[in-house]
Amino acid sequence: MQISNTIRRGLGLALFLAVVGTSTAFAQSTYADKDTQWWSGLETQLTESTTSDVAQVRQEAMQHIIFFAENYADKADFSDAAYEIMARFETSTNVEERLLALAALNAIGDAVALDRLARIAGAEQSPRVRAVAAKVLQNHAS
Repeated sequence: MQISNTIRRGLGLALFLAVVGTSTAFAQSTYADKDTQWWSGLETQLTESTTSDVAQVRQEAMQHIIFFAENYADKADFSDAAYEIMARFETSTNVEERLLALAALNAIGDAVALDRLARIAGAEQSPRVRAVAAKVLQNHAS
């Protein structure tokens, strides 16, 4: 059952990506006129994909969350995804995935996730990850 859910999420994300693409020019001409139902579906699909057992699906979901959170913050809210992304940051042993999670948390800007990051960032073992986490926190300091 878990394999079929993983495949379903992967296929759903792949289909979504094939349909919408990610280029800025495409985004400017296509995304601005989408209705709230479309944005809600996007939020749901990408948030669900962050929980995938397949690393590539999770990472592509985070990349797309970054794009949409940075370019369409007025239309898309990925606060629900921030909790899973924060968990991925805390548990992943892959430095690149952890850095991607930090970029996604920065783009989302969820206060609860950033508060958690502030509490754990000082204990980070990787100097690179610790430096990026500090920058994310600095970006959102009041």
